[in-house]
Amino acid sequence: MAAVAIQWALRGDDSGDGPIFRTAAAERRDVVQTVEANGRLRPREPILVVAPVAGRLAHINVRIREKVEQGHLLARLDARSLAFEVGRAEAGVAAAEGALAEAKAAAVEALQQRRRAERLAGRGQLSQADLQAAVSASQRAKAAVRVAAAKLSEAQATLRGAKFAQDQTDVVSPRDGVVLTVPKELGLAVSPAGPVLFTVSAPLSVLRLEAAVGEADIGQLAVGQPAEFEVQAYPGNIFKARVEAIGAVANSDRGVATYPVQLSAPNADGRLLPGMSAAVRFEVARAANVLAVRDSALRFVPVGAKEAPVRSRVFRVREGRVDSIAVTTGVTDGVWVEIKTSGDDDLQAGDALAEGYLSGAPREAPGLNLGG
Repeated sequence: MAAVAIQWALRGDDSGDGPIFRTAAAERRDVVQTVEANGRLRPREPILVVAPVAGRLAHINVRIREKVEQGHLLARLDARSLAFEVGRAEAGVAAAEGALAEAKAAAVEALQQRRRAERLAGRGQLSQADLQAAVSASQRAKAAVRVAAAKLSEAQATLRGAKFAQDQTDVVSPRDGVVLTVPKELGLAVSPAGPVLFTVSAPLSVLRLEAAVGEADIGQLAVGQPAEFEVQAYPGNIFKARVEAIGAVANSDRGVATYPVQLSAPNADGRLLPGMSAAVRFEVARAANVLAVRDSALRFVPVGAKEAPVRSRVFRVREGRVDSIAVTTGVTDGVWVEIKTSGDDDLQAGDALAEGYLSGAPREAPGLNLGG
């Protein structure tokens, strides 16, 4: 690819009185149009791990960035408090069993009293009020047995739960992956409600790249589109990525709307880490081996030139002449622009094109052909 040629002392006529133009050469080159965005690397499919039961953290068995498999032991809770709960539950079962036995004995006695009352009432030796009282007492005794039996069932369930919790003191990995966060201290009070003890993500061989793309550019992106990005940790290194998803709802910050775009970023060597910021470039158009000029050459118009649509011509400086050449533009990367000439204009790679004045009065001068 030819280097940009800057002409530092070219005058518009042979007298030396014309202006001095700053020029750059037209080149034959590849022009790649990109969309740029800021992004951040994230782990894929992170899972937050909490304690399976309430307790205190006794041991931590892994470190950050350690690879684990599903079921790998991450930590262990202090089992002593859980043993106390089992003992308490066993005592509750014993008390409930005693209460049930007492209720059953009372029910047997109440039933006997009822039958005796019924015999006496049948012989006219007991009033109806006393009979009804005996019947009611028997019914209450039966109900008390049912209540005691229910309380025993509840106590037994509590015991089973305590024993289950006693067997759940191991905190294990829910998946194959990498440990991203670990607890900072032992003795921490934990429970299924929180706090989060570990974050385990998919392996870091592939990361998720989240980018924010402006609303003016989002229409140029598509799922599967390639992209590249750089991170501050490795200046000058280019990393590859591919678009996986494009968000449908914009995020607005101070009136600026951006759309979330999710990409996958291969990380076979493990250099990239979650949390790194990234400068992302999406390739949206490419023109290979085309005649191209600097954008500044399309924007420059010498004094005295006829009016014409913006960016529709360039001014070639050759042999003391400045000629206006009509062009149509194509793909641009912001610096270089693909161009095509029309008619008999013969613009070639290497031709010097005016970009501005270096010195001299910006005026029409002999030898300048500034026609449209």
